[in-house]
Amino acid sequence: VGKHLQSLRLAAGMSLADVAAAIGIGRSTVHKWETGEVRILAAHLSRYLDAVGAFRLIGPRPSVWLASTLHLLTRVLRRSAMWCHHR
Repeated sequence: VGKHLQSLRLAAGMSLADVAAAIGIGRSTVHKWETGEVRILAAHLSRYLDAVGAFRLIGPRPSVWLASTLHLLTRVLRRSAMWCHHR
């Protein structure tokens, strides 16, 4: 997931600091998510995707890479949300 997050951030032309400021967390936390050192929570994943404009990046004809990245992240987000409801 981390590499996909980083790819989306770079596609949006944003720095770690830009994303961190948009979400309201530290830059090092974003770095840890992107390197896989720390697992991102569903609530933060949703805010991350909003911050980088992930769904805006798709456009009318998304690249295969971008579409598959967003599909993966959406599945992770849904699974996390379901897990939180069953706790």
